[in-house]
Amino acid sequence: KKNILTSFYVDKSLIRNKICQDLFSLFKNKERSIDYSHLIINDNYEGLYLLCEHPEEDFKNSVENISGLSFLLQIDRGPHDFEGAKLNPNYVRAGYHIEYPNKVNNFHQKKINKKIIDFEQSIIAQDFSVIDINSFVDFIIFSELIKNTDAYRLNTYLSFINNKFSIDYVWDFDLSCGAPFYNDGFSPKNFVINSDIKTALPYWWQILWSSEVFQKKIKERYSDLRKNILSADSLQNRVNKIYFANKESMDLNFE
Repeated sequence: KKNILTSFYVDKSLIRNKICQDLFSLFKNKERSIDYSHLIINDNYEGLYLLCEHPEEDFKNSVENISGLSFLLQIDRGPHDFEGAKLNPNYVRAGYHIEYPNKVNNFHQKKINKKIIDFEQSIIAQDFSVIDINSFVDFIIFSELIKNTDAYRLNTYLSFINNKFSIDYVWDFDLSCGAPFYNDGFSPKNFVINSDIKTALPYWWQILWSSEVFQKKIKERYSDLRKNILSADSLQNRVNKIYFANKESMDLNFE
């Protein structure tokens, strides 16, 4: 899991994963290595892929010199290592995979489980002291900007470092930026977080989304981002730069 060769699956633009990873890196002000690679196996050309570091490896490197409990969770399909509390009868119970550390004994499993329960209960009580609130604000803006229909419920990573939960890693954007024809994925209007599939999202997302504290922070952060990283010109130039720099490779991939 150190480095991953990612195919483009349904994304015929061959741009979505690259542009989304680059954008999120700008949100975090963090350089992340991800670039196009031609894949050749036994002299057979297999097409264009993205070569990038797996979130687990990235997280492991970031906590090497940090003492205390640190772990990386993924919200995704089951089977799960843990399930959260049934916070609302109309919503699914959140399921969590432990991505890091790879091997966890019973003692650490119980500690992680308790942290998850405390996290959920704190959010329900609108006590946001357990989270890096700015990282969750950024993740919501990012996910809604690219209209990622898998966001919040699939391939969503929660980091626990220095006794706080944050969202520092993102993954898998084939079904974003207008690609899917379900859940209004092709429409530039409306939000994923409160869409028709919101009951498939962990309920604590709704608490964050409806919080006045969060709404205020989201508006302020989005307004700032629109001045530079998310300005129309900046986004257009970024897409064009990726496309024209790799057009020859993309043509070869389809050929």
